[in-house]
Amino acid sequence: MAGRLRLLAASLIFVAGPSLPAGAVETWTCWSETTSVDGGSPTQVTRCRLAGHDLTTDYATASQVPVVLSPRVGSDDGGLCWYWTSRPSDWVLLGVDDDGVATLGIDPGGEPGGPIIIDAAYPRCTSEPADTPSVLQEAWELLSRYDHPTPRPQLDPPPGAGVTGMQVFVVDAPPAPWSASLVSPHTGMRIEVETRVEAIEVDWGDGEVTTIPAEAFPLLSGWPDGAFGHVYEVKTCREPGGSRCHPTLSEYRIEISYVWSARYRAGAGAWSEIPVPATAHTAGYDVDEIVPVITAVG
Repeated sequence: MAGRLRLLAASLIFVAGPSLPAGAVETWTCWSETTSVDGGSPTQVTRCRLAGHDLTTDYATASQVPVVLSPRVGSDDGGLCWYWTSRPSDWVLLGVDDDGVATLGIDPGGEPGGPIIIDAAYPRCTSEPADTPSVLQEAWELLSRYDHPTPRPQLDPPPGAGVTGMQVFVVDAPPAPWSASLVSPHTGMRIEVETRVEAIEVDWGDGEVTTIPAEAFPLLSGWPDGAFGHVYEVKTCREPGGSRCHPTLSEYRIEISYVWSARYRAGAGAWSEIPVPATAHTAGYDVDEIVPVITAVG
């Protein structure tokens, strides 16, 4: 059910009855069913279920349901369909024809008067609907196709060759930005995701942390052109606390982390952020010292 994508000004919002009391957590789900009472003529009713309850209640119209209702897309035995819900929804009802087929849009900002993305026409649910994945859920599934890698840096000088007073550099080439898109089988809208390394954090293991922004990644090289070096002042020894040795460390633990950013959008909607945990690599780094010694000549 491919949707038509264009922007409109939102002006139509459906409200049925008084709002839920403050702090209420009960959720209503309402759909349309044909029923007959005592063998009478078939009658179209709005049938609602309160979350966590086994019984349903019938209303002559959706406007009689004693809560604020919003449209939402779900699925029943007939496939994708629309129904009423008391849960928050980004869907906006733009019109319903005589057969109950509704034209729905998505308000990505959730603000009255904001832009509406025209999506598609959906038939009314005729049995209790099941939820379809949210745009965020679909974006997560799409983003999960990308394996956010862990840093695999080099250190210059390499472990075992570090010397106090001499800079050590992190040499790394972070992965290029990644993007992907798909047409949602549930809504017909195109979902896009993007992710990239926003920054690199280097914890040098001695209390100092360096944050390297994306625009400086080309400077992550070794001596002599590297821009992000670090100097250790105290050597490490196999037995900490010895003469001139670090009092507690037998080696410095350098942790290099990729700080990721990710975002998604549906159709021509605004981009929204998706939190992605950092990926990190830790390396042990031993530091020696060079001590000049005066010797007799001749």
